[in-house]
Amino acid sequence: MKKKKGQRRGISAEEVFRNSVLQRVRRDIREHGFSVILVDSQPKFAYTVGLAPEMPELFAMGMPHEALQALFQTVFMRRREEGVAYETGKPYDGICVGFPCQFHAVDKQYYGEWLTIAVYYHRSAGFPCWQVVWPDPQARFPWEEGFDRRFDQAQRLLFTRAKEGNA
Repeated sequence: MKKKKGQRRGISAEEVFRNSVLQRVRRDIREHGFSVILVDSQPKFAYTVGLAPEMPELFAMGMPHEALQALFQTVFMRRREEGVAYETGKPYDGICVGFPCQFHAVDKQYYGEWLTIAVYYHRSAGFPCWQVVWPDPQARFPWEEGFDRRFDQAQRLLFTRAKEGNA
């Protein structure tokens, strides 16, 4: 059956879902300054949408969703209210309760797989995103000697350590 001029094609279930998520994201940004996408996979992960271009979007994994949301909120509020300028590759206390964390720039090759809604929202992968990386119980980061490798599966690293900068 041929389409008649002016007739619209059907919208897929994926497009309906994506559009409804984007509506929620836009509402969250209007009301709260940014939105958080929670993904219930193994490991659990989450990322922000709406922080960029004022600061990089944030991505983290391997913690309960409530902890990830609190982490993103802490970073956002410190930036907005205290003017904190974060840098990649530098440890920060007071963001993750009880241990330091670091920020590292997510490689663009991971955006399509891990930051899908952010890519749709920004209409490209042309925005910065930093992964929030946390250490093992001995405060060693994954690239440091003596890191407890049992934590490798909880936190996949989506960056090359050489990339560093400010936000």
